[in-house]
Amino acid sequence: MQNNFKYSLWKLDHASIYTCYVDKIKDTNSSSEVDKWMNKGGAASFYREEDNLNADYVQLFQEQ
Repeated sequence: MQNNFKYSLWKLDHASIYTCYVDKIKDTNSSSEVDKWMNKGGAASFYREEDNLNADYVQLFQEQ
């Protein structure tokens, strides 16, 4: 079955207990790549074009 979802991979940088910066690393269509990225401590979300403009409100996947 073909996966039609597009994901964004993010790196979180905890500057302090109050501040966390989010840097987009890349976009991907591979859910297995998302799983590997999250297992290494990265974060992921569904791709949204508006996240490229303003990452202040990026809603990330919950870690399981």
